[in-house]
Amino acid sequence: MITSSKQEVRFTPRDLCDENGNPEKGAPVYIIEPPTVFTRSEWNRALLNIGARQVSSTDLLVVLRRGIREIVAEDQRDEILAFVADFENSSQGLDEQIKTAQHLIEEHGEDSEIGLEAARGLTAALERHEDLNGRMEDLEGQMRVNYPPYARKLGDQTFWLENAPIIGAQLFLKGGENTVVEVRRERGVVPKEILNALPRSHVREIGWHAVRLMFPNQDDAKNSARPSSSESSRKRSAPARKARGASGAKS
Repeated sequence: MITSSKQEVRFTPRDLCDENGNPEKGAPVYIIEPPTVFTRSEWNRALLNIGARQVSSTDLLVVLRRGIREIVAEDQRDEILAFVADFENSSQGLDEQIKTAQHLIEEHGEDSEIGLEAARGLTAALERHEDLNGRMEDLEGQMRVNYPPYARKLGDQTFWLENAPIIGAQLFLKGGENTVVEVRRERGVVPKEILNALPRSHVREIGWHAVRLMFPNQDDAKNSARPSSSESSRKRSAPARKARGASGAKS
């Protein structure tokens, strides 16, 4: 659950909230300082100082396609490039398909013909993307081994994704209630020993929420990650899972 004011954002991790987003009794509340244009620059600088560079899904696909053209046999090259394009289109369209299905189910009801049709379409899209995603993971595994530039670019992306939320939490977390350790700042940042004492999953959620506050009108906060099997799982919001359940129950 998130509540905010001009001075602070009160945030409780999702695993400690009920299905309506309300914190459980006694759950920790982390207090986040909203980023400003100046503190956003500090976050960027801190990442650059440790050599973390943001790598988008587009950046990865550019290197992947280059590798395919350079090392894949000519008689297989076009087929694999066509698959990569198919995967990219599926990834880009999945969010919109989920939103559309959610809207139709909520507007017309999950037992209506329109709702059931939306659920069936969403189920088919998710299953197809899962299949494409599995094949993409196999391709990536081969490219990591056989095309060093791709392995390096993927390593850059992983390093940024690991550190972006940690530094976000270090810079923007300012206090807490019901936490396992007293949350405080020293010289403008949360000391590493305090972050290490907090649950790792909480630190990452705090950090990613702070990062999202920097980009309120876009999805840049996590756009650097190419859609993967874990990302596909995250895309299955509760309404999306409900849609699949409705489809299965009535089919």
